[in-house]
Amino acid sequence: MGVPAEQPPLLTVVLLQAGETRFGLVVDQVRGREEVVIKPLPRALRGLPGYAGATLIGDGRMALILDVDGLRSSDQ
Repeated sequence: MGVPAEQPPLLTVVLLQAGETRFGLVVDQVRGREEVVIKPLPRALRGLPGYAGATLIGDGRMALILDVDGLRSSDQ
């Protein structure tokens, strides 16, 4: 009808693997790769589903580490 079709938004997907299972996780952005030391979650965040721990990144901020096995099992 002369009206251009609306394009769906582009998504950024990070591919993950837990055991033999592969799946994608849609993210807002990928900031890069960094070697980190994973530490236990702070007391206030312990037991939070989907997170395995925390780390300090290069600029001193805390970043949460995803529990890939937990994400996989919660999806099934």
